[in-house]
Amino acid sequence: MFARKSLFKLMNDKWGKIISVWFAFSCLYIAFPFKTFAKSMRVVGEIAHPQLKITIFNWNNRYLIKLEDGPFEQTFKVSELDIASEEELKKAVDAEFLQQAIDRFQDMAQSLHKSLERNN
Repeated sequence: MFARKSLFKLMNDKWGKIISVWFAFSCLYIAFPFKTFAKSMRVVGEIAHPQLKITIFNWNNRYLIKLEDGPFEQTFKVSELDIASEEELKKAVDAEFLQQAIDRFQDMAQSLHKSLERNN
């Protein structure tokens, strides 16, 4: 009986140590990548528009063009390697691009409205 109890205690201690070490390393693995390796999102600028809120971000070696119209938003991702400068990116957001986005916002609103009517 004594041998079984001490063996059981040894196994519990061994597994307890293994689990403790695993937990400590998993906490470090989860905590450190976000603090040390993640690049924070940076606002490059905003483009004035009467209907849309247009924000340009830089994050993880790409630019994000975020268009917002009320409850809807569209985001376009562009690699830093595809453009020469931030100014070139701002020029790409021209009248035709914005008109197509506005049309897409209207389609999004209609789609949501029709879906809510069907399901309510």
